[in-house]
This record gives sequence, structure tokens and C-alpha cells, in this order.
Amino acid sequence: MSESRPPLSMASLFVVGLVCLMFWPQPAVADTMTTYTINFTTTSGIAPTSASYTWDVPPGSVTGYFTSFQVVWDGVTFDMTTSANEPFSGNAGLCEAYGSSGGLAIVTETLPGPPNCFFQYSWDAFVRSSAGTTTVFFNLDADNVVGGNYVGTDAIQGQVNLDPSLTDSGTGTWSVTPSSLPEPDSLHLVGAGLLALGLALRRRRLA
Repeated sequence: MSESRPPLSMASLFVVGLVCLMFWPQPAVADTMTTYTINFTTTSGIAPTSASYTWDVPPGSVTGYFTSFQVVWDGVTFDMTTSANEPFSGNAGLCEAYGSSGGLAIVTETLPGPPNCFFQYSWDAFVRSSAGTTTVFFNLDADNVVGGNYVGTDAIQGQVNLDPSLTDSGTGTWSVTPSSLPEPDSLHLVGAGLLALGLALRRRRLA
């Protein structure tokens, strides 16, 4: 005669259910937000102090957009978020940077290449004065140079009106590195927390 097993406790059922939840196939969810640091090298003039941007890809979306794009140069802070989402483009066709995906391609230096486009990436900062107003510009440029001839520029641009005494400038190149991890799927965060709670309740019951 076989022995009957005692029914599973509520805590055990809770843990089993949580484990099933954790390993149940979930639909792919893109990273919510990732912040990147822009690292600059300087070939002449004043170097930028800091720069970063945050890229957001909503769940279920095939593309993303910039929620923040900040550069600090020579004590001036440039909010370039709008330009990053709608970059300037002096090119056409395959070489045109369009919308937020174009802005991302500029900052990550991944715009289309040969045989149609030959981009050279650089940053520049300069001051222009007109009618008593001084405007400071900071640009991340992608210059399309074909056979040594300048064809056009795609750019993320920033500008600020300042005191006329500022006359500095600068040029150089840049690279990008992640400065924060993507936010994980909230469902799995909740599941992990509940699993830990279930295990704790089970240990307490068996103690």
C-alpha cells in the first residue's frame, strides 16, 4: 500500500507559480532608456567639459528618440535634444540624416557609407556676433566629402546667445560609451521580488 503524500503548502504552491511566471516566455521588450557619455578629443581650441544623451525605445516600437542631449563647452550648456531628434541635413537621398534615427546615426557615426556617402565626423564650436548679439554654436558634424570635394553636412546643432566678450572656439572628434545600463523589464523585476519573498516564507515555515 503506497503512502499518500501531504498536500503542497501554500508557500510551496506560491513558489512554484512564481518560478513558472519567471520562465514563461515573454514578448521581447526593447530597452526603455539608456544614457550614453560622449567622449571628446580636441585638435584645437577649447575642449568640451561634458556631454551625454539619453535614448528611449518604447516597448513595441521599432525606433526610438532622444529624451535628453546635453553638451557643456566653455562654461556654456547646450540643450541639443530638439536638433538630435530633427538634425540639420545639407545632403540628399541616401546621405540625408532624417528624424531621430538620423540623429542617432550621426552621434554613433553610423550614417550610410560608400559608394554613395563618404562621411567625416567632427565637432566644432565657435562664436558669431551680429548687431550686438553674440551667438555661440556647438555642432556635431558629419561632412560628406567625395573625392576631396565637400558635398554636404548632416549635423546635430546647438546655439546659445551670450555676452559679446566670448571669442573662444574648438574642434575635434568624439566617441560614445554607455554610462548606464538599460532598464530591465519591470515584469521580471516584480517576479524576482515575489520569488524571493516566497522562498523566505517557505524557509520560515520549515524552521
